[in-house]
Amino acid sequence: MEEFLNFNINNIEIGKGVYDHYLRFSGVGTTNEFKAEFYIYLSKCLLIYHQINKHFKNYKFIASVQSEQMFIPGSIIFQTALVNGANVYSRVGLGKSFTVRRYTNINERYHARDHFSKKLYDFVNKNIRKEAIEIGGEIIKKRFEGLPEYQKKKTYFIIFQNLEK
Repeated sequence: MEEFLNFNINNIEIGKGVYDHYLRFSGVGTTNEFKAEFYIYLSKCLLIYHQINKHFKNYKFIASVQSEQMFIPGSIIFQTALVNGANVYSRVGLGKSFTVRRYTNINERYHARDHFSKKLYDFVNKNIRKEAIEIGGEIIKKRFEGLPEYQKKKTYFIIFQNLEK
């Protein structure tokens, strides 16, 4: 399994993409067995990789806009775009309230979408610190009040409500 997890093509992590996809859709936490589904997911990854790579060779993409960057096909498209020098823009948040994260380097592939740069943090801290603290405090207060639109993970909130009944 370790050898498979390290399988990559041109810095595109195929093995890890297959493994992550399998774990997400099988519901298991981990496995050391090479399951039959791995062959299907590996085939999909290789097909996607070769198709998207062909497009990057024929056209000069400057950006990719994606909501999913971790599972198949998103992980392969995400990594291929970064390896080929395209910026990747990915949304953070739900509904009407969201921000956009920009990825510029393949080394950022494991940075969470809600991981913000030190430069942005320093800008907010220097220029609008008081307002940011007030806004953040209000959001936390509303989360503790149980307002669904302020929950980070709405599904957990709904599960918790059902457990209380």
